[in-house]
Amino acid sequence: MSRLRKPNTGYIIRTASEGRSEDDFVADIEFLSRLWENIQKKKEKTSAPALMHNELDLVFRVIRDVFTRDVDRMVIDASEEYQRVKEFVDSYIPQLGRRVKPYDGDDPIFEHYGVEIEISRASAGRSGSSRRVYCP
Repeated sequence: MSRLRKPNTGYIIRTASEGRSEDDFVADIEFLSRLWENIQKKKEKTSAPALMHNELDLVFRVIRDVFTRDVDRMVIDASEEYQRVKEFVDSYIPQLGRRVKPYDGDDPIFEHYGVEIEISRASAGRSGSSRRVYCP
């Protein structure tokens, strides 16, 4: 991290980071830098008292923590949620923006991708399969 560290910055590295690649750290640094820049811009436009930052909701925490370069695509079946996610990804991790896709199938998304079957298998204690499962 000392090699990746930008001037006048510091980072808290949690033990959960053990085994992560340098690319993962670079992606986190880019995300946090954009977030900080947006907070600074908001500070310039806002007068006190004002909320400058709020913890991300569940959807955005999943995007922050799981949506990496290793993920082929993120498929979202609710149009409003798709728009929120697309704007967020385009702002904070733009290199992955093209991987956010709306779901337009006729079947429910979990049925289409076999998610419920995989959940049933996992709850029954069976070993996981090697095929990919996409979750909205």
